[in-house]
Amino acid sequence: SHYRQVVSACVLEHVEDPINHLKCLRRVCHPDGTLAVIVPNARSIHRSDGVERGFIPANDYLSKLDHQIGHRRWYTSGRLYEDVLAAGFSVKNEVGIMIKPLPNQQMTELGNVAIEDLYQLGLGQPQLAAEILCLAVPA
Repeated sequence: SHYRQVVSACVLEHVEDPINHLKCLRRVCHPDGTLAVIVPNARSIHRSDGVERGFIPANDYLSKLDHQIGHRRWYTSGRLYEDVLAAGFSVKNEVGIMIKPLPNQQMTELGNVAIEDLYQLGLGQPQLAAEILCLAVPA
């Protein structure tokens, strides 16, 4: 079977071979279908702030918590683009999901208007957003 919409949300950072995972998705994606891939962004504002303030040594650093939850890597826009291309897709669009300037607990204290504003801001700033959403089509 082929599917017109295929989603891989917060999976690539966990799998051993992300290109192979994407190739499997390519095989089930309809020739006119779309793949949506969401990954955490290594260069997000909150990770970059963590590096700047000395909380983590590098944007792509895997912490003890990352290992506990099964993270094998952090993604940048460039790395995601390369993996998607290597798996036989063409990138249609890339957007950011949520500008996250604060830790999770403080984010939950923001009002709905502020959260919506940060979400909208992230759409046009994938390089700064907490997560990257890549829309791709079979090449």
